[in-house]
Amino acid sequence: MHAHPDIEVFLERLRRHHGYPQLSAAKVAMLGEPSAVAVVAEDRTIVGIGVVAPHRQPQGHEHWSAETAVEPSLQFVEFERAVLSATLELVPRRAPRSVWAHRSTTVDALSSMGFREVRSLAYMVVDLPVDVPIGEQPVRPFEDGDRTALVDLNNAAFTGHREVGSMSEDDFLDYAGAPWFDPAGIVVLEIDGAIVGFCWTKVHDNGDGEIFRIGVAPDLHGRGFGRTLLAAGFALLAADDRVRRGSLWVDESNATAMALYTTTGMHVERRNREFEPAL
Repeated sequence: MHAHPDIEVFLERLRRHHGYPQLSAAKVAMLGEPSAVAVVAEDRTIVGIGVVAPHRQPQGHEHWSAETAVEPSLQFVEFERAVLSATLELVPRRAPRSVWAHRSTTVDALSSMGFREVRSLAYMVVDLPVDVPIGEQPVRPFEDGDRTALVDLNNAAFTGHREVGSMSEDDFLDYAGAPWFDPAGIVVLEIDGAIVGFCWTKVHDNGDGEIFRIGVAPDLHGRGFGRTLLAAGFALLAADDRVRRGSLWVDESNATAMALYTTTGMHVERRNREFEPAL
């Protein structure tokens, strides 16, 4: 199902105001599920929404994550709390949950509700083209027959990441149905017939070309494959006339990745922080 047109209009207006989307791709994919969306309106005009999504964990349970988008003139703590409260009511009782926040008012509201920060993601950017040395291992374009291997590798590469590391083939197909998806924006790295790395890109309306996912088999870290895939991804994006700079999200606790991206000239532009209930 597709999102209600009024929700799409609201989110597009906020995107133009802020210069970037207010919800992640995972939450946008849930907008067509009425049970996953809380809408706050004044005089039939949407002024805030919240979205939740379940993520199946290796232990068998589901972890629920939430995000909100709020009318700029109403971005103050009391209203943020109201939107957050309505959103969290959508999460099954006693289910593990977390909330992502990129606005300071959301952070303050979550703190006042007894939440604590557990993770910080940095959005890093660099003007394109950028010169990143490419290793000797060649990459090739993604093919539809690679889907299962890519999903499995994604989950192995992002073990411990409750959302990114729990992708299913159905999740991949949901992404494949999104307007931004382009299979030509994915490259894979293969050794002896096995896919051991991939770089998945997407293009935003604001001219940012994002490395949406980049992963290498855990037992092959330290061999320069990450840099090779990063260079291939940037080359794909630089060849697109719509793109003026490269970007990606990275967990700030990943010192190795932060160092790699910094050496390519990337810098942190903004952050998105994950919060959990303190108790």
